[in-house]
Amino acid sequence: MATVYRRQGGRVWWIRFQHHRRRIHRSAHTKNKAEALRYLARVQDELRRQDRGDLPQKTFLDMAERFSAEHLPLLRFRTARSYRTHIRMMSQHFGSMSLDRVGKQQIADYIGKRRRAGCRPPTIRRHLTTLSSMFSRAMGWGWINVNPVRTIDTRSIPNSKWRTRYLTRAEFDTLLTATAPHLRPLLEVAVETGMRLGEMLSLTWSQVSFERREVILHETKNGKPRVVPLSPRAAAVFGAISRHQTSSHVFCDHVTGQPFTTIRKGFVAACRRAGITDLRFHDLRHTFASWAVQSGMDLYRLARILGHADTQMTVRYSHLATEDLHDAIEKMAAKLAVPQGQDGGRKEIAVPQAPR
Repeated sequence: MATVYRRQGGRVWWIRFQHHRRRIHRSAHTKNKAEALRYLARVQDELRRQDRGDLPQKTFLDMAERFSAEHLPLLRFRTARSYRTHIRMMSQHFGSMSLDRVGKQQIADYIGKRRRAGCRPPTIRRHLTTLSSMFSRAMGWGWINVNPVRTIDTRSIPNSKWRTRYLTRAEFDTLLTATAPHLRPLLEVAVETGMRLGEMLSLTWSQVSFERREVILHETKNGKPRVVPLSPRAAAVFGAISRHQTSSHVFCDHVTGQPFTTIRKGFVAACRRAGITDLRFHDLRHTFASWAVQSGMDLYRLARILGHADTQMTVRYSHLATEDLHDAIEKMAAKLAVPQGQDGGRKEIAVPQAPR
């Protein structure tokens, strides 16, 4: 943090700050604090000019405008919408500040501002992701040489904990019974395929192959197409859906043919009637994954079906697969077992059998 100070017993002001992790510490050669502050600003400006070299003098608003015009149209709708919200908030803070003046302290001030406004740590992390993406683009445009967001220590901004809420078979059956008939196919497909709600709502019949018993998703969260295999139950659900005469969408209003845009109201009502609490529609995807692991599916295949770009996302379900752990313990016990009458008379402990 840049500051001016006087040494103990001294009358001359000194300046002190860090520049690229190098401590700058020198006398301002004045007994006037205001003059010392002006000297500090001149020294910092001179160092920034040296860093910038022939780089153009651009502001945060310049960067936000070009980023919004050139990069956001390339993103998925929901991602671009989130970025626009972040940019609007950051523009209110950084405004017309020169890019070379946006450093660690200014970003820390923004983090503090968002915390005081009640933003949760995961939300602040997403803001920083947007900001880092903007500065990375600005580096590509030749506007700056470094990305200041990368100097921020994010250990004090914890990520949200992974949510692994899932239903038992009995709970899901209860929920399905309490769901309106036109929404039941969505719930059944969700727990049989693990598809996201957005992927299902945008699904058209041309993406469903009954011959190969699979669904081809062209637009996914990570931008990579993927093939989702259909279980016999999922194939039966698709086969039972009545196709609309004019609409190509699988899940649509049976009268107008318009695809569903949201099912929140109907889903919340179904949960209330079923007496199920703390459940989001996305938890049906967790339910599919949990059931798959419990049935013996390995994490590699599960990651491919779910479309996880990073298998670390899939590891969250590993605690549900315990068969191999039981096998390992039994093998170890068999090797360590001591026959009766040997080794000082120790006896093998009898393990009670589970009731059949």
